[in-house]
Parts: sequence; structure tokens; C-alpha cells
Amino acid sequence: MLDNAQDATLSAKQVDVVLTLAQDGFGQNGAETITLSGYCIHCQITSTGLESGMACTLRVEGLAQPLLNQLSVLQTGMAAQTRNTVTILAGQSTGQGAGQKPVVFHGGVVEAFVDYANSPDVAFELRAFSGALPAAVPVAPTSFAQDVPVVTIMQLLAAKAGLDFTNYGVQTLLRGGVYYKGSVAEQVDSCARAARIAYQIGVGALAIWPGAMVAQADAQAIRVNVQTGLVGYPSYSQYGVVFQTVFNPSIRYRDTVCLQTGTAALAAQPTSTQTVAGQQPAQGALTQGALTQGISTQGQSGQGQGARAPGVMVPASGLWVVQNVRHDLQTERPGGVWFTTVEAARPDFAGQAFAR
Repeated sequence: MLDNAQDATLSAKQVDVVLTLAQDGFGQNGAETITLSGYCIHCQITSTGLESGMACTLRVEGLAQPLLNQLSVLQTGMAAQTRNTVTILAGQSTGQGAGQKPVVFHGGVVEAFVDYANSPDVAFELRAFSGALPAAVPVAPTSFAQDVPVVTIMQLLAAKAGLDFTNYGVQTLLRGGVYYKGSVAEQVDSCARAARIAYQIGVGALAIWPGAMVAQADAQAIRVNVQTGLVGYPSYSQYGVVFQTVFNPSIRYRDTVCLQTGTAALAAQPTSTQTVAGQQPAQGALTQGALTQGISTQGQSGQGQGARAPGVMVPASGLWVVQNVRHDLQTERPGGVWFTTVEAARPDFAGQAFAR
């Protein structure tokens, strides 16, 4: 029997699964929408760029047998891709952002089956990709006889796939005319490689970025520290850093994060270079200028090893460009995971995905 505190913790974590059966359903014209809420759910969502896009692995326990039978036909073919989709919404009923359940994944179902291995604890398992339908639905070739901006091509391809479109600063012009054939996903990938840009087919949208993108302004960066949910200390290398936070759906591929490492007290320090009533900043405090330039007065490991020379980058604190995001979510289970793991690169390295 769970105590009140455990009950509150379980109810705080909420994941809703919306399955849209565009075919093989029992609604009008074979279409039907099924919403799963309040079940024991284990969900992992990964988000990266280029053809990988976003992927979702889902396990749902406690479903009735008739529903299991219905859901197991979401994707029955080994070669043909159905038009059935899954949408994942996740949030908490308490704490920061209480009551909000943003969409964290939407994509085409590529695998769906019932797992009887641990019977009578039967579970429904599903795999989905954000680019599954754009990669399977045939469309007409795309061609331009003259020089054409990449934005024009990508916007047209997004419209063909029924996706929204966002351009984060691409200004490349392809010269001499272009001709792309195949699925939308194939045409998008061909155009991106020709222009040497980054892209992602994400939650109902196609987004593009310059290949060598710099970090956003410090004021636009997402703050990550102990107070916002940072778990432990980041692990880092010469190229990138990996850190974990309590589930944070606002961190997305290619976002800029301002990583503020150290203790809770240091993370709480003002991010301004101004002092109060003429006082000097506390030793080890992270100032706005230090965060912007990746400079900390604590030393390379952030553990009080002495001041760093101006212009020297520290391994963890500072601005980073997100390259990979993974959400691990579990509901209706004591001690279930509820974390976001982020891999990010320094702005001067981010986006160097193409050979020179």
C-alpha cells in the first residue's frame, strides 16, 4: 500500500499517448483516435538532427486484451508503412509547469506488438519515428531551372508533407538549378547535403539551421543549473558535454543552453556583473560575462582551484549548442525515471557534420 507522499509522486507524473489510426481503425473511413492516460507507461524519446530526426520507444502496461488486440495492428507489414501515428504528451500536475502537458513527440508508427513474455503482466510495445511518414509517402519531384534559395526548396517540401516550416538563419543559394526525386525525406536530405546545412523533421515541423551555427544570445539561452533541475555534475570532453536534468521538454535539438555548474548556492548567484551596495562579487560566483564566454572564477573543474585567465574556456560552464536530447519517462511506478539527458557541443564545433 502506497503512502500519501508516494501517491502524490505517482500522480504528479503524467504521460498521455494519443494513437491516430488513419487506417485499420473502426471509425469513419477506417480512421479512429485512441487516447491512453493513467496507465503504467515507460517512454523514451530521442531527438537529433539530419535523417535521424526524433524516435520514440513506448511500453504500456495494464491494457485490456480487446484493446491490445486492436493496437497490435497499428503496423503489421514488414515492408509497407501504414499512415498510423502516435503523439506523446508529458508533464506534471505539481511543481514548475504544473498542469501543462506539451507535445514531446509525434511520428509514424513503424512497429507495434503485444509482449506476452512476462504473462500475466502483458504489455503493449511501440516504436515510432518523426520521419517515418515523410520517408514513405510518395510525392512529385521538385525542380527549379534557375538559382534558388534553399529556404524556398525546403518550404515547398514541408508543404508537400503537411509540415510546418521554420528557418533559423539559412541564407544559402543553390546555383544552376536543382532536381530532387523520391520521398519528402529523401528530397530534404539531398537538399540539405548539397547546401551543407542541418535540419530536423520534428514534432509536425521541418526546421533548418546553417551548418556552422553559433550560439544564441546569452539572454535567449536556456538556463540549466541545480535550481532548474540539473542532476549531478556534467561529464565532458574536448568536443562536447553530457548532462542530465529533471524532465525538461523546453530543451530541444539545436537550442542553446547556458550550463551553470557548481553547488546550489553558486547556481543561485546573480548573473550580472553589478554588485549590491558596493560589495564585491563572492569568490566563485558566476557572472554574466563569465557565463557568456564560458569563463569561471572557480577553475577548470569548477571546484575552487583558483581563477582562470580571461579568454580560457572551462570544460562545463558556459554556452552550449544541443546536439542530442533524450527523455526517459515512467509513470505509475514508484521511483520511476523522469529525466532529460542532453549532449551538447561548444558553439565553435557545433554543426560541423559535413566533411570539408
